[in-house]
Amino acid sequence: MENRHFLEHVIAANFTNRLGEETLHVMRECFLAFRIALVMPKNAPYKPNFDAVVVRAVEAGLVKYWNEDMLRRSRCMGQEEPQDDSDERQFTVSDLEGAWVILGLGVMSAFVAFLAELATRHLHPPVLCQFGF
Repeated sequence: MENRHFLEHVIAANFTNRLGEETLHVMRECFLAFRIALVMPKNAPYKPNFDAVVVRAVEAGLVKYWNEDMLRRSRCMGQEEPQDDSDERQFTVSDLEGAWVILGLGVMSAFVAFLAELATRHLHPPVLCQFGF
């Protein structure tokens, strides 16, 4: 049943024309049953209280109300005229100028560190330990 609500929401949001007609249909019969679960530790002391709250919410019709409200809002959004996104612009390389500068500074500092390691290697050659066996 919950999967049906999700599908109805997707259809209302994405497959509803300007006249409010849905272009897709959800079957009433489910050919596969999916269960939804909340994971809790085994023998959790708060599980009975949590179960009671969930049952009360379902019996009070809150879950059904929330689903219907979500569908209503999705249908309204699907019927709205597409807005002109004039404030959006294309992403360009110049937008990443700061990232390129930071990358260049990092590469240059790595190169300087590499040259410093080469210089100190010639000044202080590595000491090899020799074991007398």
